Amino acid sequence: MELKALGGRGLLKRYGDSLAALLTALYPHHPWQPWRFAKPPSLALDSAAVDAALEHAEQELRLSEPKEWYRVSAAQLRALRLPRSLVTSRTRLAAALARRHPHEHWSDRYLLPSHSPTPTV
Repeated sequence: MELKALGGRGLLKRYGDSLAALLTALYPHHPWQPWRFAKPPSLALDSAAVDAALEHAEQELRLSEPKEWYRVSAAQLRALRLPRSLVTSRTRLAAALARRHPHEHWSDRYLLPSHSPTPTV
C-alpha cells in the first residue's frame, strides 16, 4: 500500500491496517462504503455499516419489497462486494435483515438461494 511507503504505517496500523476505517474516522460525514475497499474493516459489530451495505444492495438490485431478498443469490451479493459474513452465512444475513426490516419475519432457510438468476448489477 502506498500510504505505508509514504510513512503512514503507524497511522494505518492504529486503524487495523484498514484504509476504510482510517478514512471513515478522518471524514465521518462522507458516505463511505467500507465494504468496497480492498481490505474493509470488520463489519460484524458495525450495524450502521451493515445496514448501509444492505441499503446499497437493495438499490443496486432494485428490491422494492423486503421479501424480494429471498430471490437474491450469494453471487449477486459478491458482485456488489458486500461483506463476506453476509454472503456466506444465511443466519447472519437474516439477523442483519431483521435489524433493517424489523416488521418482517425472516427465515434464513430460504435466503441466498443457489438457483437465482445471473447477478444483476
